[in-house]
Amino acid sequence: MEQLTPLIVLGVLALVALAVVWYVITRFLVNVGSQEVAIKERRYLGRRMPQGRVVATEGEVGIQPTF
Repeated sequence: MEQLTPLIVLGVLALVALAVVWYVITRFLVNVGSQEVAIKERRYLGRRMPQGRVVATEGEVGIQPTF
């Protein structure tokens, strides 16, 4: 029984890691279909956008243009 305990702990840790990876994938990645339109918005990590501007430039938080 003492030999099974580390395997059980590793199994539980592996399940937790898989759950975290699944959460990240489903939370931050989105599949946009061919008949859909998406708006890309940067919400974290970046400079604040100056007042009066509608579209953020590179490195700023806000709606991001894609060319």
